[in-house]
Amino acid sequence: MKQRRQAKPQKSFKENAIEIIPLFYDEMMSNAERVIAHARLQEEFHTMRLAGKQLRFAMEFFSPAFGTEFKDCLSALRSLLEIMGNVHEHDIAISLLKEHLLEIRTYNQSAKTLSAKISPKLILQLLRQQRTLRTETFQEFSISKWILEDSRTRLLKSMNNDN
Repeated sequence: MKQRRQAKPQKSFKENAIEIIPLFYDEMMSNAERVIAHARLQEEFHTMRLAGKQLRFAMEFFSPAFGTEFKDCLSALRSLLEIMGNVHEHDIAISLLKEHLLEIRTYNQSAKTLSAKISPKLILQLLRQQRTLRTETFQEFSISKWILEDSRTRLLKSMNNDN
């Protein structure tokens, strides 16, 4: 369930950040273990990625209130989101290639002669390639600094340091 993230006018910019950013973090990471354990959960992965973008936007907005350690956390998050974006692009490519393969197979079923049929060989090759790239990129995601480290503790510490 989404927690409410609303700034409180009576609090300072920094106090609001310290209250709001962990909520965005928790939302992003709520399914992280499940997503990492089950690489094929594309919807959950995409939901995590979108929540990560919201966290990034919040961190960028509040970054003037914090120092170098916070900016390092933001940089690590940006790197993670770039990798996640690449995984998502492979998911889209795989989906489009599967659709195209289905169209070719449907056409081939109605083709009257063997010479009128379209070879699916190239599409199958591209599909295998995209699946391999997706697997490799997902592996990069699952071993990223943000995922392996206790990024929540690091993020909270970076917001409470006066650096």
